[in-house]
Amino acid sequence: MANIQLVRIDERMIHGQVVTQWLRNIHCDRILLVDDGVFADEFLKKVVVMAAPADVAIEVLTVDMAADSLKSDKFREQALMILVRHPSTVEALVGKGIKITKLNLGGMGTKPGRKRLFKNIAISSEEAEIFKRLAANGVVTTIQMTPNEKPVDLMAKI
Repeated sequence: MANIQLVRIDERMIHGQVVTQWLRNIHCDRILLVDDGVFADEFLKKVVVMAAPADVAIEVLTVDMAADSLKSDKFREQALMILVRHPSTVEALVGKGIKITKLNLGGMGTKPGRKRLFKNIAISSEEAEIFKRLAANGVVTTIQMTPNEKPVDLMAKI
């Protein structure tokens, strides 16, 4: 089984907070950016890989590729950060048998159809339903921008 240190939803993907704070705090060896759209976009994929620090490996994978890799022994000896842009990706991974018990919600900004819940977190009614289903499957989701902030229970805000 994979050694997953952190599963984080952040639409901004790799950025200052992820690189400077989370990676150092959780001491991970590899980032798995799981997003079918980013995987299909060669330019965006290159940008994401270039944004990662040189001492941390990064792979951009589809949901299917990530599920297969996480079920295998491929990353067994590595501490992993799984980074996704959408809650539906987490639900898809859980649906494919990946055990996720903790989920960090770090960045889902405002856009049409979303209601602001907390600081820079806004979700749609469809995304709220996904988070409720994840909670029913044992996934505890907390809002926490940086490791030094106190985690806030997402379900208390929905």
